[in-house]
Amino acid sequence: VSVGREVVDPAEGAAVGELVGDRLALRRQLHDARGDRAVRPEAEAGVKLDPENGEAHFTLARLYQLRAEASSDQAALRRAGAEYEEVTKLRPGDLLTLRILADVYRRLQDDKRAAETLERYLELDPKYFDGYVQLGTHYLALGKADRASAVLQKAIDIDPSSARAYLELGQIYAGANQADQAVLHFRKA
Repeated sequence: VSVGREVVDPAEGAAVGELVGDRLALRRQLHDARGDRAVRPEAEAGVKLDPENGEAHFTLARLYQLRAEASSDQAALRRAGAEYEEVTKLRPGDLLTLRILADVYRRLQDDKRAAETLERYLELDPKYFDGYVQLGTHYLALGKADRASAVLQKAIDIDPSSARAYLELGQIYAGANQADQAVLHFRKA
């Protein structure tokens, strides 16, 4: 298998994974200058050589995500999501990947999976204000107003000056025909 300018024998073991990971990190940095066609084959080779290489999966996911952003390619966005899921299996505490994955699901309009991903994130980082607001938005889209209200209240506990969280809570109360609570929260916004 060719990785960069070197030919790598898959039988070489762990050193191959390290070599591929190092090269993929560099290639990811160079991607903007060179484009998807030059980097994706190496990322795919990295995944094939070492399916446990989280960096290779992350690089491949990012390439699919960039393609999706450039061309509104939903299939590429779904593929990016699948690769990011692999990264979270290999590196369960990777907060960056969880945030990106939640955003991919948001863009795919998959509120259920976005909410599940944000729940995983918030277990690891319970002080992430935006995570609670985003989770509240997804719960609301799923028809879970009570859960949305609870997580938005957590956001307010973290940042009591946030107009965004009060606005979202006001909308929940307005939707539930609780005008007094809605007005109270809209005023705080």
